[in-house]
Amino acid sequence: MARRRPVSIVFYAINGRGLGHLTRLLAIARAARELLEAMDVSSEMEFVTTSEASFIADDFAVYKLPSKTAVARAGAARDRYIQRSKLLVSNLVAAQSPDLLVLDTVPYGAFQELAFLRSYARATAYIYRHQDLRSASSDLVQRHLELFDRIVVPDTEDNANEYPVPNVARGRMSFVGSIHGYDASGAWDRERVHAYFGIPHDRRIVYVAAGGGGDGRVWLDTLIRAVASDPSIVVLAGYGPLHRGDCIHLPNVVPLREGNVSRYFGGVDAAISAAGYNSFEELLAARVPTLFYAQEKGLDRQDMRIARGVEQGIVAEIAANADPGLVRGRLDEILAGPARFAISSALERRTPPEGALRAAVELLGVCASLDGSSVDRAALFELAAWKRSIPAGSTAAFTGAARAYRVWRALAATSPDIAKERDEAAASWWSGRSSSSAALSHGAALLEARASSGLDDAAWRAVVQSFATHAGTRAHERKLEDLLDAVRAVGPELARLVETQPRATLRQTILDLARERDARADTTH
Repeated sequence: MARRRPVSIVFYAINGRGLGHLTRLLAIARAARELLEAMDVSSEMEFVTTSEASFIADDFAVYKLPSKTAVARAGAARDRYIQRSKLLVSNLVAAQSPDLLVLDTVPYGAFQELAFLRSYARATAYIYRHQDLRSASSDLVQRHLELFDRIVVPDTEDNANEYPVPNVARGRMSFVGSIHGYDASGAWDRERVHAYFGIPHDRRIVYVAAGGGGDGRVWLDTLIRAVASDPSIVVLAGYGPLHRGDCIHLPNVVPLREGNVSRYFGGVDAAISAAGYNSFEELLAARVPTLFYAQEKGLDRQDMRIARGVEQGIVAEIAANADPGLVRGRLDEILAGPARFAISSALERRTPPEGALRAAVELLGVCASLDGSSVDRAALFELAAWKRSIPAGSTAAFTGAARAYRVWRALAATSPDIAKERDEAAASWWSGRSSSSAALSHGAALLEARASSGLDDAAWRAVVQSFATHAGTRAHERKLEDLLDAVRAVGPELARLVETQPRATLRQTILDLARERDARADTTH
């Protein structure tokens, strides 16, 4: 398939120095890029951010501006910083002129520049994270919500009353479920986590954190020492990449200053954490029994998040700055006994969220609506349904398998058959049902056959085309079975046949040799 015009998206991750907004947009961007790669459409995705941990997005082009906190620490004039930042951001977006500009949390822009920026983008989208209802209902927020082509809410529609929007924008609103950076396919299991940190298997591991933004360090140190006072526990201390200063070093304390700590959650027995959006959702997604406490964080209502989790029975709660003895007692409850069983059972019953994937589909759907877009809407829904069909924790290579199958199907299937498969996949996507994983299984089998054949790209393409186009009206699944069986049977001889046989008779020659080999093998046995 020929490559088409790149899809251009700018992610505006400016909302302080922390990680929440950047992590959320990063999860969406990675999901969108994977869908586009599977579609064989290139992309140009860029981030502009003030986060002091912009390096966690090192797989994208990132434009880093100083945070307001850094400017204040440097003693620079706030007004001049805002003026310069507004100019820099405007010039960046104008130079890119993206298909889509995506904002998170602050709909008017951190420097109140959305009115300028939106004229440089073909379309705009807003990630409407939960925030204080009084702020969300303000005239400033409501007026700016009207300006977006799509409003994506990382929550369920059951909580729609917590996300006020003007009537004119209600039809552009999509609830996609929680969006976070936890990746079940890349998460480590208990054995690997214990081996990596050199922790004996009879020791329990507790993750302790105060969020990724570098906040609450005095209370964090208190928590770490309280938990580490039990020598049977090893503490993974989540200081985060924005931590400044010393870390606690004890025989049973492992300080973590990296960004991707959620990969260790599969090996954690319990956790104590602030209830920031990403920490909360990642620990729930990893099904870690957790004691959450609320920090006061401006727009972010961590107390409401915890209250909802307690009501659902999926978390436990402790007050910030609680007595260390109470902390240890509450931790014991979620490490063993009825409380642990109840929370673990509730987490097991919880449907794994797919907010990043669903948000990516919403954003790419906006791109598909633009004139001259390279995004095919039918292919988008089909690929999203295939992606959803991959079991949690699977390491299946989605992009390669999807592309291999789509290439095969384009050669071997009739137009009505392709249309039927796409319609069925799209229907499963919109209904929320799991789609069949057959397409990805076929694609993976093609990749495996390609690797085992030892052929170069041109030779393999000749083999695929011969089986796809010289087998009459047989269903393309039957044609594929013939191809895979023949490649396995012929083995190293395949390269010689491709070099010596005419394309019109290549398939039949390969099949004849495969049958001869099979017959010889049967005789031998």
